[in-house]
Amino acid sequence: MNAHEARAALFQRKISYEDYNESIPGVPELDGMLGIIELRASDTAHASKLAIDENGEQDQALVLGAVVAKALVLRETKERLCSDSDIEAVADWGMLVLKPLSEKIAKHSGLSEDALIGAKKN
Repeated sequence: MNAHEARAALFQRKISYEDYNESIPGVPELDGMLGIIELRASDTAHASKLAIDENGEQDQALVLGAVVAKALVLRETKERLCSDSDIEAVADWGMLVLKPLSEKIAKHSGLSEDALIGAKKN
């Protein structure tokens, strides 16, 4: 394989997917129906931008909401459940929901917990 072919292979790489098998507290009807997709670097950068509050400060709850909104999908169709405009509402789901989801998304996307915290600060 030469450099051109290697480059082409990287650009054709599909974002990875993983079933989300944990139960979301208070919503048992979603058990076995959700998955997560790998976040791209552009997704994390966009999530950081979307998490700026009305005072121009980065809101950590909004970062978690943005990360979850960008990666949570319906298992059957791989369709995102939430849009970027839902981030504030997602941030209000509560930490019992957001923390396990965001940790799973970070791990699946190759982000350490420190990297996720760093994204919150940038």
